[in-house]
Order: sequence, then C-alpha cells, then structure tokens
Amino acid sequence: MAAWPDGCVDHCIADPPFGIASGSGRRGKKGLGWAFSSHVTMQETWDRFSHDDFFQFNVRWLSEVCRVVKPNGNILVFGTFHNIYQLGFILQNVLNRRILNSIVWFKPNAQPNITARTLTESTEQIIWAVNETPERARKWTFNYWEAKELAGGRQMRNLWKDGSAPNLWEVPVVRQSETRFGKHPAQKPTELTDRLVLIASQQGDLVLDPFAGAGSVGVSARRYLRRYALIEKLPEFAEVTRQRIIDLESSAWGEVLHHLEVREMTLTDSELRVLNSIPVPQADHLELVFSVPSYVEDGSETRSQVADRLEYVGRQGPYYADAAMSLRLVATKLAKDSDGAEKLHVTAIGRDYLDSAEDQKAFKRRLIVLRSPIMKYIASQLGLTLNGSPVPYPVPAAMLDESAVATVLQQWLPSRSTAMRRAHTLCEWLSGV
Repeated sequence: MAAWPDGCVDHCIADPPFGIASGSGRRGKKGLGWAFSSHVTMQETWDRFSHDDFFQFNVRWLSEVCRVVKPNGNILVFGTFHNIYQLGFILQNVLNRRILNSIVWFKPNAQPNITARTLTESTEQIIWAVNETPERARKWTFNYWEAKELAGGRQMRNLWKDGSAPNLWEVPVVRQSETRFGKHPAQKPTELTDRLVLIASQQGDLVLDPFAGAGSVGVSARRYLRRYALIEKLPEFAEVTRQRIIDLESSAWGEVLHHLEVREMTLTDSELRVLNSIPVPQADHLELVFSVPSYVEDGSETRSQVADRLEYVGRQGPYYADAAMSLRLVATKLAKDSDGAEKLHVTAIGRDYLDSAEDQKAFKRRLIVLRSPIMKYIASQLGLTLNGSPVPYPVPAAMLDESAVATVLQQWLPSRSTAMRRAHTLCEWLSGV
C-alpha cells in the first residue's frame, strides 16, 4: 500500500492477525496454549509477534489504511481480547480517529474451552471507525434503512441479544459450503461480511481488505456491486480467494451481476438480496402470494406456518412465502423461532399493499412489473425498459412470451423443462394483472 496514492479507496474492512500465536498462553509455546495442557490452538507464523513488534505492526498498517482511505470513509476492524483494545487505543489515541461503534459478533458454534479454567471465548468484536478526527468526522456512510430492513423493521443493534429482539449479530463460524477451495483458520462467514458491506458502503464504492485471507470481504463486495481491493501475503490463501471469485463470476449470479453492469440496470441492495436468495418464484396462484403479508401479520411468521395457513402440504407450501419475498412483500428477520426456522416480517412495500385503498390490480401490476427484481432483470434481458410511469398496461407482449422468458431463466435452472414451468408461472402472474 505504500505506493498507493492518498485517499484512493472508499472504505476498509480488515481482519488483521490477532497475535494469538504470540505466546499469550503458556510460556515457551509457539502458539496459544495453557499451563496444564499440551494443546496449542493457534501456531501460524503469520500470527506470531513479540509484544513490541505487534504494537508497531498495528500502528504501521492502520496508519497506511488511514492514508489510503478517503476522509470520512469507514474503517471496520475485527479483533478479540488479544488485540482489540490495542487497536482501539491506536485508532483513538495515536491516529485520532472517531470511533462510532463496537459490534459484537456472537459465534454460537465457537470452539469449546478445553482447559475448564476460563469462560468459553465465543465472540469477536468489530471496531467501526471513521477516517477523520472526532471534530471533523461527518457524513460517513451508514445505510440506516438497509440495516433496519435487515433487522426485521427494528433499529439494528450492535450486539447479540436473547429474547424477543432479533439475534442481530449471531452468525455461525464459516460453513463447509464456503470452504470448497480451502479454508483460512480465521475465515469469516460471508453472512457476516455481507452485512458489513451492506450497511457501511454504497454500490460502486471501492472496499479494501488488507488481510484478505480466504477473500470473504471480496466475495461480499462483488455480490453487492461494490469494487474490492484485496491484499494477501500467503500464496495458498490468495489462491483460495481467486478460486472463490472465479466460482462466483462463473455462476448464474455472476452472470446476473455482469448483465446488470453492462446494461447499466439499477437494483437496490434490498433487491439484490432478494434476487440472490430467491432467483425464480415457484408459486402458481398469485392471489395466494398476496395473502402472505396478512398471514404474517396475524402471527404466521415462518415459511411452514404460512404453508399451514394456506393448507398446502409438501414442497409447494413454502413456495408462497418465498414468492412473497421475491416481490418484497415480506422479508426474513435475523431472529429465528425455537425450532431454528427463520422468521418473516412485513416489509414497507407489504405494508403499503395491506393499507392501500387504490385498485388492487393496479398495485399488483406496479409491484410485479416495476418493483420485482426478478421481473426487472427478465425485462432487461428482453430489451425492455420498465422504469417509467405509468405502469405498462397491458403488459408488454415480450414478457408474456413463455419461451423467451424461459431462455432468460435458464441461467438459474438446471433444465429447459424446469425453466419453462417457472416461465409459465411468471407469465400467468402477469397475464392475471
């Protein structure tokens, strides 16, 4: 980074070495150990420093980050008790940066404590700083409404909390599906890095990760149309990152992102999240899809509970909640019920539908054709522009051509026959409004 110009990146999300392998446990061990155990938890050489070297290392890299990040850009830094207090001291007292928050990430499946001599360490902290002095910090990026939508319509908290509030920062350590190309010992789950990217940056921003590891920040940045600059010292981990990015770019989702950029088609972060999680709705009866918000409002807060209200059995039932999500009528909370199922909440769009006094067909037509990310993407692929007003009526014939729509959907689906079935569903929706 020393050769980079000042202020050349928008934000930084950093997961630096924690210094765990620096002999903070039993003396004489090259790693983290305990007085009555031969076990060594962390012994990677890249995480090993003397105490003085560790402080100087942290001062150097944070100083460079503050130089290359634009004024009032966000700097988010991971740590544990091994290093987080030192990092906070450097940011606040050495570099005079403004601290906004300390986010607590709770890991429900954290590594157990094998010594029975201390509490089980099951959290990491994330310092959220602004790259400016406390007196001059202003207009930093915080996507308040996106954070609120992620939190199920409530203000997003900075910590894990039991009870009725969503477990906002309860995210398991990295899943096996994210380690297909290899695993970094400190790899962060994309569920976590997605959230940081979404609330602390804008589409098109350049996000720096100076300790890329397995590249989770880069994957999250790409998924949500941010640019990324990744630095990784060890070739084996740089290769893991490269393979993950290649896998994303070659997937159907990568194709969608490419087309969005080439055609300069705009989708909000919320729409990108929906398109990522539910690419093709599979519910046949549109009127039942639009009944989902009222069921959620009445207390049917999970996909299976919605299916029970609709009296559907088998695989078809949960599709209706998914379809309502694809239209952004409902969304998932971060909280889960006692069985571990994701809870749903009515979105602002769903609320508008429930409270709307206008003609219901007009509302549905506007929502399906103009607001649904799936339909907007299909329209872009068919060469249509649907961003104008009034709402196109009748619906353009190209969007009712099942064969043409199926060709677009084949990017997501395994066979032409499946794509034709999904295209039939979507064209039925449109023809009904």
